Amino acid sequence: MLTNWAEDLDVVGWFLFLGGLLGYLLGRWKGRWFTLLPVTVFLGSLIFAFLFVSMMSQSAGLSSKSLEIWNRIILAAAQLSGGLPVTDSVLFVLAAGFLFWWVGVTTGLLILRTGKPWIPVLLLGIILLVIEHYQPEPRRVFYTWAYAAICLVLLGRQFFLNKRSEIENQGETIGSDTEFDFSRGIILSVILISSMALVAPGFMHLFINRSNESSHLSQKWNAFSSNFENAFFALDQTQLSQEDLIADDFSLGTGQISSTDPVLFIQVTSQGPIEIPSYWRGKAYSTYANKTWSLGNSYKQSYPAASKINVQDSTNHGTKVKVWVQSLLPELSQIYTIGDVTSFNRRIDAAVATETIYEKEIMGYFIEPAIKENEIYRFETVVFAPTVSQLTEAGEDYPEWVSQRYLQVPESVSSRIINLSQDITQGRETPFDKVAAVTLFLRTNYEFQPVIQAPPRKADPIDWFLFEYKKGFCNYYASAEVLLLRIAGVPARLAVGYAQRSSSVFTEGFTLQRNDSHAWPEVYFPGYGWIPFEPTASMPELSWSYQTANNNTGYQNPATEVEGNLSEKVTGLSGEDRANMLLEQLDSDIVSTLPRSRELSIFGYVLISLAGIIVAGSGVMAVIWIKKNPILIKEFWNSNFTRFRRWVFKTPIFGFWLQTFGLSPVQRNFSSIEFALRLFGEDIRQGNTPAELAVKLKNRMPEIEEEIDLLLRDYQIATYSLTPVSSNPGKNAAAKIRIESWKLWWDGMGNRIKKYFNRFG
Repeated sequence: MLTNWAEDLDVVGWFLFLGGLLGYLLGRWKGRWFTLLPVTVFLGSLIFAFLFVSMMSQSAGLSSKSLEIWNRIILAAAQLSGGLPVTDSVLFVLAAGFLFWWVGVTTGLLILRTGKPWIPVLLLGIILLVIEHYQPEPRRVFYTWAYAAICLVLLGRQFFLNKRSEIENQGETIGSDTEFDFSRGIILSVILISSMALVAPGFMHLFINRSNESSHLSQKWNAFSSNFENAFFALDQTQLSQEDLIADDFSLGTGQISSTDPVLFIQVTSQGPIEIPSYWRGKAYSTYANKTWSLGNSYKQSYPAASKINVQDSTNHGTKVKVWVQSLLPELSQIYTIGDVTSFNRRIDAAVATETIYEKEIMGYFIEPAIKENEIYRFETVVFAPTVSQLTEAGEDYPEWVSQRYLQVPESVSSRIINLSQDITQGRETPFDKVAAVTLFLRTNYEFQPVIQAPPRKADPIDWFLFEYKKGFCNYYASAEVLLLRIAGVPARLAVGYAQRSSSVFTEGFTLQRNDSHAWPEVYFPGYGWIPFEPTASMPELSWSYQTANNNTGYQNPATEVEGNLSEKVTGLSGEDRANMLLEQLDSDIVSTLPRSRELSIFGYVLISLAGIIVAGSGVMAVIWIKKNPILIKEFWNSNFTRFRRWVFKTPIFGFWLQTFGLSPVQRNFSSIEFALRLFGEDIRQGNTPAELAVKLKNRMPEIEEEIDLLLRDYQIATYSLTPVSSNPGKNAAAKIRIESWKLWWDGMGNRIKKYFNRFG
């Protein structure tokens, strides 16, 4: 669950817990192994299917839930077998849930039956190693360390039990002092070995330099693990590196980055003059839910070097530019762009929105493997610098995918946010007028603060920012504007990346620092695409943001303008020298360093074919064995089913409740007397008459003697005469008996607990 690789991972945790409970119950059953194993497989598979469908679907009714989950699985399987990115995480949750379910079942079963937990323990170890491989989070190393320590304790305990068994078989005994000393020695040994395991790697690296080159075995493993890339594309791909990656799930946080470390050096050439504040987008988020922004439904698509990338609105309104970006980080996998990109000089991967079929709505670009320090990537793009009149006249002719994806508002949005949006945009005729009004409202009425206190746990951060705290940084300003605009019917999204606080002459080149990280809203205008706006009070106003607002909306500009210009950044080289260096690197053989393409179609077919062969072969073998032994199987089933039914019926309370299903209404009402007696632990013999049972309960609960007599009379009339009896009066009496018996039982339990604690003063 800590990996946050997919939604509904809490379901997997429940599978582990419930599977362990089922294994414990089956382990308590005294049946033989050849009976226990088929019953375990049958019950485990049936219960798992029911739980998975119930937990993973929000539909009403079991049939509709099953149909929804089935359709999701079929779609994901079709994408996998066709070599396409799997956009639904249902396959991952299904696989992980199935694995942890059987880990839980086998754990409970094996520990009770054999005392040997090594099979599930080994599976858990493999799971931990897989997680550490795909997401090597240093803070989570403690879990692997704790797992290894527990394994050592279990090994020591198992060794002791085996030795004790050998000694006892020889007619000798081991005292409690010896067992205590041995257990203490195990624990001390584990502490010593675990401490050495934590310290030894760091100590060794003081004398041995780490190698950056992969071993032959590592290369083999990386080639194999890359096959799963498309299969689990829907999962969170956040990996730790030497760069602060922008996660696929973006929470608002409590503070901005303050480091002045350089990140990127950028130089731009254009066909015409261009000098605007630059917003370098890393990712764009479309969906806000559970206090977090996410990319929404998307899939991975690769673009070879120099291939054409579809652009929705690259019309004559924009300026075509070429951009050179040099990484100043040790590693860079997140690609930052401006405008609508048309092509890259490297092979690039993109997260593409699923709603766009004929047009590619790209949420972000990334590159694998990551580029190293001083390496560059180049792209061509179309940058829009619209005028106020152009945006005012853009209209509201939005494509269907824009309306479908970027007008989403969470169901939990408060009514006061809706009312605020309506108040701000009331009387604004065009989308641009609404955007200008919301932008100015946020800049004017809220205080910029780079670090804030954490929002209340149960409060929505945006609602809290707008109406309670009224202070925040760019994440809160931008998120608030996106929600307010969507409520007003204006499509908007949240963009995260880097932004300059002042205009730059692109041809001279400039450096972006870590403290240039920024979040801003982008609004869709037909013919222009996504246009950035700036509601954050600490940032300079954009040239198209306020003219219409000042003239038409009635809002006034802030009395003072925020001072936000950064000091001139030192690049270490002149713009001309840096440009020449970048051009020389472009002319070198960059193509040879491009990452290899990874196809999954063959792997998908092989995987599914292998699974089909195993299932079909198992089915054929089962049919052959059944045909050879029909009488044996029938006898086996009859005897063991009868034994299993008796075992279930002997279960306290639950077994008695099952037996009442075959009774008539009058008999079922009378069974409440026997239920109450069982609850109190009374000795009920097979030869007890109904009258004797009634007398026992009246002695225990004289206050409900009338209800007991009513049930006894109805039972005797229905059993020993032909007179019809109505079950309605008895139903009410039976309900009262059950309620009063539970109350009396609970009072007795409370008194016993008090008496126990009173023994200690």
